Amino acid sequence: GLVADDWLSKISEHLDDVPQSAYIEVLNEPDCENEQQARWLDDFYLTCMKLLETAGRKCAIWSFGTGRPPLPNHDQNGSAIWDALTPAMRYAKANGHIAVMHAYQYDPHDIWQMLRYRKVYDYLPVDARPQLFIGEWGLDGQFGPFNDPRWRSGYTDPEAEYMRVIREYDAEVMRDPYVIGFSIFTLG
Repeated sequence: GLVADDWLSKISEHLDDVPQSAYIEVLNEPDCENEQQARWLDDFYLTCMKLLETAGRKCAIWSFGTGRPPLPNHDQNGSAIWDALTPAMRYAKANGHIAVMHAYQYDPHDIWQMLRYRKVYDYLPVDARPQLFIGEWGLDGQFGPFNDPRWRSGYTDPEAEYMRVIREYDAEVMRDPYVIGFSIFTLG
């Protein structure tokens, strides 16, 4: 609780500059590779959500990087990690907060990594599935967003291919009623 209290005291003077409709992202891409880290994050976000509610705000929890944390029933320790994160997910769902994940891929014909959130939401109890926002999305690589020659060089019109992938991903996420949208990452 003290870390979350300290965090909120540091940002509280800036909350007036943020629209009331905005969700407050607490951390970007926190580590969550084992059950101990998951329990710490769960406690931290539970406290943050409650503190932000006292300020009339809602929280965007997690903002996990692509491929993180390990998947339940798939990767080593994944089930224990997501079990440890379930209380915060349950609280978020019950109180109007959202979860955030990032979804990048390097191959425009393999969007599995961009849809891995489905395995997580299939694993979680129904009452622990808050609305989800894909906060960072795109075809990325070692040369930066949209500049990776490993896939660009295979297309005479890579911009058109990128738009095709955007439309394909949009159609996929629209099948999941809990996904409220995705944001194409540019730079930053």
